[in-house]
Amino acid sequence: GMHFWPLAGGTLMRFYSLPRLAIAALALTLGFASGSEARGATDWASGVPSEDVSANETAKQEAEEGSAIKDVVVVTGTRVEESQDKSAVRTEAIDRATIDASGAENLGELLEHFPGLDVVRSFRGSALRINGFDPKYVLILVNGRRQIGDLGGAIDLERFPVSQVERVEIVKGASSGLYGSRALGGVVNIITRRSIDAFEGQLHLVGTWGADNEAAWASSKPVSDLDASGRIGVNGDWWASDTTLSYRDASAIRYEPESYGTTFPDASSYQIYNQTTFDLSDTFSVNFGADYTLRNQEGQDESAPKPTAFGLVTEEFQVATVSESISGFMGLDLQVENFGKLNAESSVQVFNDQYLSDLVDGVSGGDKDKYETSDETLGDLRLQLDSDIRDNDHLILGLEIQYHELSGDRLDAESLSRLTSALYSQYQWLASGELDSAGEFLIVPALRFDLDSQYGPHVSPKVAGRYALSDWSFLRTWTGSGFVAPGFKELGFLFENLNVGYKVLGNPNLSPETSWDFGAQWVAAPTKALRFELSAYGSLIENQILALPCSAITEGDAQAVCLGDEATSAAGPVYVYKNVGEARSVSFEVAAQAKFLRRFTLRGSYVHSDIRSLDEDEDTWSLLPDRPLHKFSADLRYFEPFSATQVTLRGSYCGKRLLSGGGSSGQPRVYADSYLSLDFKVQQPLSENWSISVQGQNLMNEYDPMNLIIRPRTLSAGLDVRL
Repeated sequence: GMHFWPLAGGTLMRFYSLPRLAIAALALTLGFASGSEARGATDWASGVPSEDVSANETAKQEAEEGSAIKDVVVVTGTRVEESQDKSAVRTEAIDRATIDASGAENLGELLEHFPGLDVVRSFRGSALRINGFDPKYVLILVNGRRQIGDLGGAIDLERFPVSQVERVEIVKGASSGLYGSRALGGVVNIITRRSIDAFEGQLHLVGTWGADNEAAWASSKPVSDLDASGRIGVNGDWWASDTTLSYRDASAIRYEPESYGTTFPDASSYQIYNQTTFDLSDTFSVNFGADYTLRNQEGQDESAPKPTAFGLVTEEFQVATVSESISGFMGLDLQVENFGKLNAESSVQVFNDQYLSDLVDGVSGGDKDKYETSDETLGDLRLQLDSDIRDNDHLILGLEIQYHELSGDRLDAESLSRLTSALYSQYQWLASGELDSAGEFLIVPALRFDLDSQYGPHVSPKVAGRYALSDWSFLRTWTGSGFVAPGFKELGFLFENLNVGYKVLGNPNLSPETSWDFGAQWVAAPTKALRFELSAYGSLIENQILALPCSAITEGDAQAVCLGDEATSAAGPVYVYKNVGEARSVSFEVAAQAKFLRRFTLRGSYVHSDIRSLDEDEDTWSLLPDRPLHKFSADLRYFEPFSATQVTLRGSYCGKRLLSGGGSSGQPRVYADSYLSLDFKVQQPLSENWSISVQGQNLMNEYDPMNLIIRPRTLSAGLDVRL
């Protein structure tokens, strides 16, 4: 539970959960078990051997080979492990070496400089947009398991430290044909690390110096942020266990020194993750694990000036949040001769979120003090069969059952729940030609049928194709349908803003938002040191769920909500959710990577995105705000083989973004200025097992209190120790 101690001018929040910590401690104990001989470990999600190598070791190998192109094995696009370039479904992979070289400490920092991705920051953390569509349309997975814990329609990316990540796989565009609800804009799958030696250990420490509450370089505190993680892996001849511990402490940042409010809060987080597997025979294995995360944030907020009899008055609030999550999972893998591979996996996740806002008036428990809590639970059972129908054709069949429940203070009912059953299938068909040769033509259709207790049946098709033009060039094309089920808060929301006097009500009769997605890509790699990509893709979203004023609703199910007691008793405006919106996106992407002078590797991209929503009043398509029309991204690495020094410079240039105006408003369009964000990292090994690093983020110090919420310039120093 949560305990409060009133202090002068506010409240502190503390969280205790001994039973859950005991479970996490048990998982840690499993990770420290000892073994004698190393066994051939495999990737937790895909069965692909994992390589625990540093960025410097990878750079040295690339320098010797003169290659900038790596053959990465991916699993997310088709749920079957395959070569990234051989897959018919476009799947982008960020490998461990790229993660190390980036200097990122969490998933939000890692993804911000990649094409087609936008990281959006707020008091509650970092969220991801893919192809310009909101975070509610992005499905986040860990080893293929759906993650919960939406805060305002978004999964906080800062919950996922990269210390436990082997690679990140990204599928842009609709993927509901395999993954169901929420996989409308895209899928991000986090693949965790696995050790391969008899014993592996790693310690990672980074101290960061930068802006603080005075929006200036911190002179009194040599270290304002601290990131620390440790990883231990042990392998026996028939079992393996890996455990990762992560800790992060970040100081509050105030963009405007005269303001009471903080732009970023004081934040601390703790996480422990364990995964263990037993190979009981050559054809049968069991795996299980657990994860525990605790995240605390404390900051300050202020209202807009309000006229009173005594002049303009600004109200000040202390705000704090605590989010806690715990999950456990277990899986079985059975290989049957002449039949295929059968995988069964079950998981349970629990997410608790608590929010406190306390008016700084010396009076506790006033009308404007707010405390809200919510509890979310997801149980998931999945069975999947992988079978080779013919030498070159592959079939997967799957059954998935999910139970999802949410209880919270903002729901009209005490709790809401849904039960979803789904059948999915995918067939990889070699339509013509021979595998791994010019003329190879792969067609991969997929189909998923969902039956949900809230919205009924829904069918999601998808088909992708790959044609090999030559040994070094190929074409991809895809089309498919995506959908997002109405969220619990949209179905049963009850929110009243006492300061302003409006209400927002849920609508239990909402239907899923749907989309149709299309795209094509040309890839050419004429040499090992040179690669080009050209892509065009787009989406059309229909049936979008929007909050409309009851005064504008004259018919349908939403009108019944507006005639209910909660609406008619309101003193101010009342809003209700309704399926009325449409949006579309069209994007063009150019990417290239090259190895030159044997020491330099350059990866660069340009994306033009046009994302619009339908303005029904004018019957025109208007640009969605805060989406950059143009984005350039680049990653330049230098590796000196004699000293093993590696230097990385990465960044992105975002063009102008619409802020307001246009459409039916009749107001002139107002755009935010373009900006350039640059990061660097220098890593120097001191010995085989010790290395140090220096890095900087946002070197141009680009930020704005109103229009660009990113962290100001920081400098960091790091230490890595491998045991």
